[in-house]
Amino acid sequence: MGHEPCWVVRKLGGKAPFLGDRDQSTVWRAPSPKMIMGGSEEEKLDHPTQKPVLLFETPVRNHLRPGGLVYDPFSGSGTAIIAAESLGRRALAMEIDPRYLQVSIERWGRFTGRTAERLDG
Repeated sequence: MGHEPCWVVRKLGGKAPFLGDRDQSTVWRAPSPKMIMGGSEEEKLDHPTQKPVLLFETPVRNHLRPGGLVYDPFSGSGTAIIAAESLGRRALAMEIDPRYLQVSIERWGRFTGRTAERLDG
């Protein structure tokens, strides 16, 4: 079992809301994509450290109201983007590796049924 850090940030003087159930644990369990895909072969995953969407949905649901903004500076396979989209939140994400940028775009497209639009500016 591994762990992933999750930061909730707010403006100076602002309050970070907690919207989740008060009786939930601080340990969130979600099936590994490797287990879901039926093995540990990397080619079955979009990214070597791909996270389950369920794992990202928990903090999004707990701390952001619908329309709120998720920021993921290390997007990888786009799990945070998909979690935000599935819960009616917005996402701002970055990925330095062009291969995984493309992976996250394609994964988002499979999830939403839409085509991403490139904006230059």
